[in-house]
Amino acid sequence: MKYTCQNCGVTTDISKDLCNPINEGQGGKFCGTPSDRICDDKQKMMAYKCEACGSLAADGDHLCFPSQIHS
Repeated sequence: MKYTCQNCGVTTDISKDLCNPINEGQGGKFCGTPSDRICDDKQKMMAYKCEACGSLAADGDHLCFPSQIHS
């Protein structure tokens, strides 16, 4: 089973590796989540930023208007 951090969108098979896990089947967008809620060790994994609100995510599918911030 996959889990996703509700703060930043990082996914893993082990829920305890995430700060705020949710079962991936429940899905969700991360728009509106302030960047200070993203774990320090996960910041480098953030590859997308929402053009509308500035929220960050590891996967663009978790944002309403994703824009890649680095390659």
